[in-house]
Amino acid sequence: MKLIASLLVLGSSALNAADANQFDQLVKRCGEATEKRIQSIQSQITRETQQLKRPPALTRAEQANPRKARKAAKRQRLTRKKRIAELKKELSDLEEGKRYVVAWLTYEMKVGDIGRLGSRDLRVQQIVSANEMLIKTPWASNTLVWVKGIPTDKLADDTSIKLDGVFEITRNKTYATAQGGTNTVFVIERFDVATVDERLKAAAKTAAKERKKSKPRKKRRRRRSKR
Repeated sequence: MKLIASLLVLGSSALNAADANQFDQLVKRCGEATEKRIQSIQSQITRETQQLKRPPALTRAEQANPRKARKAAKRQRLTRKKRIAELKKELSDLEEGKRYVVAWLTYEMKVGDIGRLGSRDLRVQQIVSANEMLIKTPWASNTLVWVKGIPTDKLADDTSIKLDGVFEITRNKTYATAQGGTNTVFVIERFDVATVDERLKAAAKTAAKERKKSKPRKKRRRRRSKR
């Protein structure tokens, strides 16, 4: 939240040292996540292309009926081609710096870090108030975090929730446990990535240029002149 306020009040060229460092860390982690996604997409395209060359997976009913077999094979081929086209489009956008990937938050994170919580459902440990709850994260040992700013009226203890979007670890919070002790956890709140979107896109384009420079150039074959 501090980073958002600084960007809105000070503008993109006047961040204080702490906020500038926070943004630099966000750019770095987004860059690393983008590179991983690029590698993942390249591997997926290779696998999908290889599958196109293999016989289709048919059910027994399809195998027994040539007409159904042809339809199934065509359907599978079209689906795979569509998937490859989607992957190539995403890959092109990432390599050209038109898009970026926001990194995941992990158990190694600290206050001030920004990222996504995870792609799978999370477990609600306890409803604390109308817009606060404790959840188990996908981090090591199901680390608990205090989520603030999410409506809880349709949730209950020990239920599942999927928290899409980007979050910021804003601070630590110590609370009393049922056993009479205390526990200190991270407090996370939604982060409006739109406030830094243009700066992240600019960083992605810069990284794309550097990536392009580092790629080995293909040697051109010289055409032999006809005598």
